[in-house]
Amino acid sequence: MLELSYSALSKRAEAAHAPERVVRRRKWRDDIVRLELAEIAVVFGSGGVVVPEMVWSPRSSDCVTLINSFLIDHWLELAPADGIPPVTSIDPLFFKVALGYVHLLEPMGGGGDFRYRVFGSLISSVSGFDMTGHAMTAFNASDYVVDFGIASSAAVVARRRPLLTRRRPQGAAQTNIWERLVLPFVDEDGHIQRLLVGNLPLKADGEVIRPSF
Repeated sequence: MLELSYSALSKRAEAAHAPERVVRRRKWRDDIVRLELAEIAVVFGSGGVVVPEMVWSPRSSDCVTLINSFLIDHWLELAPADGIPPVTSIDPLFFKVALGYVHLLEPMGGGGDFRYRVFGSLISSVSGFDMTGHAMTAFNASDYVVDFGIASSAAVVARRRPLLTRRRPQGAAQTNIWERLVLPFVDEDGHIQRLLVGNLPLKADGEVIRPSF
């Protein structure tokens, strides 16, 4: 697994906090909330890939993967009518079937960035690094991919509903699609305190990539 040095992480985070990147993420957050994706499509197109698919308030039938279908069904069971489940309802033992593909994000700075409280172990094996304890702004990927990940997470905080995205990475050796499901959880005051993220790498035939150990 690739060891990301503190200096490398710091440099990526510093670059991500450049004013133009911050402005872009805020704009993309608002665009994703409204599903107005023209500007995002242009940037992804310049990188040789299509704009990610997005579904607000998805149902299990919207998910390609059984793991994300399981996660959204359980989130809906936990949620009060038209509401959001409490953070205390997150049970790692219940999610053990999906744990290797699950991230747990903590909002930072009002949702302008997020810290990985948990970075899925199987995702670490696929991506080659572990981001547990680090901010999303330090993520080792193309600038527009990092900004989209943060903006889509911030959109969930703003809209207070689950979001399903499917993104085609450029030049990945194995992964054809990343299917990402973002589920909000609130504290006792109703503020979104955690985002549970099911992040599944898929082969071209739709099979979930399971690393060999």
